[in-house]
Amino acid sequence: MSSPPIFNEVTGAATEIFQRVCDARGIRVRIYVYVDDFMLLGERHEDVRAAFDVLDEVGAKLGLEWKTARTVC
Repeated sequence: MSSPPIFNEVTGAATEIFQRVCDARGIRVRIYVYVDDFMLLGERHEDVRAAFDVLDEVGAKLGLEWKTARTVC
């Protein structure tokens, strides 16, 4: 298996984990990933901000680092 499919599997699995944690905490967002871009959609700004906190917290446990310069909220 080559690197791109492996990367897609990893980001897909991370997205599922992020979504499960958000759902368990009552954070009403949907998380989508396209290649290396994550998109968080929610009706309330508070939910989107809380989801970013989940991505920071859980992402750190998974060894993921974010380029915050590209983050728009």
